[in-house]
Amino acid sequence: MTPAETRLRQLLAERALDLPLPAGGSTRRRFRALRDLATREDLSVARLAEAHADAAAIVAEAGRALPDGSLAGVWASRYGGRDLRVEPSDTGWHVIGQLPFCSGAPLLDVALVDPRRPDGTRQLLLVPLRAGGIIVDMTRWHTSALAATATGTVAFDVEVEHDAAIGDGGFYLDRPGFWHGAIGVAACWAGGADAIHEVTAARAPTGQPHAAANVGRTLSECWAMGALLHRAGDDIDATPEAVDGPYALMVRQLVAASCERVVAASRRATGPGPYVFDPDHARLVEDLILYVEQQHHEVDLAEVGEEAMRRRR
Repeated sequence: MTPAETRLRQLLAERALDLPLPAGGSTRRRFRALRDLATREDLSVARLAEAHADAAAIVAEAGRALPDGSLAGVWASRYGGRDLRVEPSDTGWHVIGQLPFCSGAPLLDVALVDPRRPDGTRQLLLVPLRAGGIIVDMTRWHTSALAATATGTVAFDVEVEHDAAIGDGGFYLDRPGFWHGAIGVAACWAGGADAIHEVTAARAPTGQPHAAANVGRTLSECWAMGALLHRAGDDIDATPEAVDGPYALMVRQLVAASCERVVAASRRATGPGPYVFDPDHARLVEDLILYVEQQHHEVDLAEVGEEAMRRRR
């Protein structure tokens, strides 16, 4: 068992991953918990913990629950045009194909996947990962960033039972909670930035106004992310349907930009020392830079802008 898996299973046993569900009146607290987790834990652990919490929220939105004691993930990448397909079978569903970016592939017990049905719709399925029919390829991940997430490409040729289906066709993308979960990822980004700020404030030289100014910048950016996430949590609780794609993408863009400014200001405040001599800090920065690439930059901003222009016409 890797250190990341050991820590995740400790958190699971301690019920530290049992977070308030989105849109249930405590979404602000959910985002705060995710952010705190990413501040105090290795960011790879936080990345996997967030995915487990998202999986729990997804199945709860369908009136279901994860299997007791199971560590779960959500695998829905379309990177490189790869995709899964599924067909009904005598015993349930036959899932076949490949998926990249499957975080925790050799560590998890179950994963939510959304393969395409013959009619073109997608069927969300909760797939057991230790029952055969699944091959994990860990050879393609060449960066040290987020390496502890054990992210691999997974090949499926597996039969699952009828009750593996979570919701009807299209459920995964059509439900309001899809965008609430997208903001939860941004809360983890903010937690990684908080951790960088803490190191920056501790390591920056005293008596140097430029260093102090950059510490002030990291603190200001972290405060702004907190205010933004609080507002998003409150809006989700007040009007869940209104927190849609453009809203969530805008929040993610703002948080990601703040994270990038925190990294830049930290380097100016401390110089190269923490990045050269502190392996934990160097890994944290590398992890955060890669983690925020989970957004799609101008593609997402274009969607936000197009919706804004549509509403003006």
